Amino acid sequence: MKKLILATLVGSLALTACSKPAEEATDAAVAAQEAANEAQVAAAAAPADATAQQAADVAQAAADTASNAAAEAQIAGDGTVAKQAEATAENAQDAAEAAADAANAAADGTVVTTVPVQTTTNN
Repeated sequence: MKKLILATLVGSLALTACSKPAEEATDAAVAAQEAANEAQVAAAAAPADATAQQAADVAQAAADTASNAAAEAQIAGDGTVAKQAEATAENAQDAAEAAADAANAAADGTVVTTVPVQTTTNN
Protein backbone atom coordinates (compact mmCIF):
# COMPACT_ATOMS: atom_id res chain seq x y z
CA MET A 1 0.00 0.00 0.00
CA LYS A 2 2.87 2.35 0.83
CA LYS A 3 4.32 1.92 -2.66
CA LEU A 4 0.89 2.60 -4.17
CA ILE A 5 0.54 5.80 -2.18
CA LEU A 6 4.04 6.96 -3.05
CA ALA A 7 3.47 6.11 -6.73
CA THR A 8 0.31 8.21 -6.65
CA LEU A 9 2.26 11.11 -5.16
CA VAL A 10 5.04 10.90 -7.72
CA GLY A 11 2.59 10.54 -10.61
CA SER A 12 0.59 13.49 -9.40
CA LEU A 13 3.59 15.78 -9.28
CA ALA A 14 3.95 15.92 -13.08
CA LEU A 15 3.89 19.50 -14.30
CA THR A 16 0.91 21.26 -15.84
CA ALA A 17 0.41 24.93 -16.64
CA CYS A 18 -2.35 27.38 -15.63
CA SER A 19 -2.95 31.12 -15.23
CA LYS A 20 -2.24 33.42 -12.24
CA PRO A 21 0.56 31.20 -10.99
CA ALA A 22 1.28 32.65 -7.55
CA GLU A 23 -2.38 32.95 -6.56
CA GLU A 24 -3.33 29.53 -7.88
CA ALA A 25 -0.28 27.92 -6.26
CA THR A 26 -1.15 29.47 -2.91
CA ASP A 27 -4.73 28.20 -3.17
CA ALA A 28 -3.43 24.73 -4.01
CA ALA A 29 -1.05 24.80 -1.05
CA VAL A 30 -3.88 25.74 1.32
CA ALA A 31 -6.08 22.95 -0.04
CA ALA A 32 -3.19 20.47 0.19
CA GLN A 33 -2.63 21.36 3.84
CA GLU A 34 -6.34 20.93 4.54
CA ALA A 35 -6.16 17.46 2.98
CA ALA A 36 -3.08 16.64 5.05
CA ASN A 37 -4.89 17.76 8.19
CA GLU A 38 -7.81 15.51 7.26
CA ALA A 39 -5.41 12.61 6.77
CA GLN A 40 -3.85 13.26 10.19
CA VAL A 41 -7.29 13.14 11.81
CA ALA A 42 -8.02 9.84 10.07
CA ALA A 43 -4.66 8.43 11.12
CA ALA A 44 -5.23 9.54 14.70
CA ALA A 45 -8.53 7.65 14.67
CA ALA A 46 -6.66 4.47 13.73
CA PRO A 47 -3.28 4.71 15.51
CA ALA A 48 -2.53 1.00 15.01
CA ASP A 49 -3.17 1.12 11.26
CA ALA A 50 0.19 1.51 9.54
CA THR A 51 -1.42 2.22 6.17
CA ALA A 52 -3.41 5.13 7.58
CA GLN A 53 -0.27 6.48 9.23
CA GLN A 54 1.74 6.17 6.00
CA ALA A 55 -1.00 7.83 3.97
CA ALA A 56 -1.07 10.72 6.43
CA ASP A 57 2.70 11.07 6.12
CA VAL A 58 2.43 11.11 2.32
CA ALA A 59 -0.35 13.71 2.50
CA GLN A 60 1.82 15.94 4.67
CA ALA A 61 4.79 15.51 2.33
CA ALA A 62 2.56 16.53 -0.58
CA ALA A 63 1.29 19.54 1.36
CA ASP A 64 4.89 20.55 2.09
CA THR A 65 5.69 20.21 -1.62
CA ALA A 66 2.72 22.41 -2.47
CA SER A 67 3.79 25.01 0.06
CA ASN A 68 7.32 25.10 -1.33
CA ALA A 69 6.02 25.37 -4.87
CA ALA A 70 3.71 28.23 -3.87
CA ALA A 71 6.69 30.07 -2.40
CA GLU A 72 8.62 29.51 -5.63
CA ALA A 73 5.70 30.82 -7.67
CA GLN A 74 5.57 33.93 -5.49
CA ILE A 75 9.27 34.56 -6.04
CA ALA A 76 9.10 33.86 -9.77
CA GLY A 77 6.16 36.22 -10.25
CA ASP A 78 4.98 35.28 -13.72
CA GLY A 79 6.25 33.29 -16.63
CA THR A 80 7.26 29.71 -17.22
CA VAL A 81 8.96 29.08 -13.87
CA ALA A 82 5.98 30.43 -11.95
CA LYS A 83 3.58 28.36 -14.04
CA GLN A 84 5.62 25.22 -13.42
CA ALA A 85 5.67 25.93 -9.69
CA GLU A 86 1.92 26.47 -9.77
CA ALA A 87 1.44 23.17 -11.58
CA THR A 88 3.61 21.42 -9.03
CA ALA A 89 1.51 22.88 -6.21
CA GLU A 90 -1.74 21.83 -7.88
CA ASN A 91 -0.47 18.31 -8.50
CA ALA A 92 0.78 18.11 -4.93
CA GLN A 93 -2.71 19.15 -3.84
CA ASP A 94 -4.15 16.27 -5.86
CA ALA A 95 -1.65 13.90 -4.26
CA ALA A 96 -2.46 15.15 -0.76
CA GLU A 97 -6.17 14.69 -1.40
CA ALA A 98 -5.61 11.16 -2.75
CA ALA A 99 -3.48 10.32 0.29
CA ALA A 100 -6.15 11.74 2.60
CA ASP A 101 -8.72 9.52 0.88
CA ALA A 102 -6.39 6.56 1.40
CA ALA A 103 -5.91 7.44 5.08
CA ASN A 104 -9.66 7.72 5.58
CA ALA A 105 -10.25 4.43 3.79
CA ALA A 106 -7.55 2.69 5.81
CA ALA A 107 -8.97 4.06 9.04
CA ASP A 108 -12.43 2.90 7.96
CA GLY A 109 -11.09 -0.49 6.87
CA THR A 110 -12.20 -0.08 3.26
CA VAL A 111 -10.32 -0.76 0.06
CA VAL A 112 -9.39 2.14 -2.19
CA THR A 113 -8.63 1.81 -5.87
CA THR A 114 -6.58 4.71 -7.17
CA VAL A 115 -6.93 6.02 -10.67
CA PRO A 116 -3.83 7.43 -12.37
CA VAL A 117 -3.85 11.20 -12.62
CA GLN A 118 -3.42 12.44 -16.17
CA THR A 119 -1.68 15.76 -16.55
CA THR A 120 -0.92 17.97 -19.49
CA THR A 121 1.72 20.53 -20.16
CA ASN A 122 0.93 23.77 -21.95
CA ASN A 123 3.94 25.51 -23.43
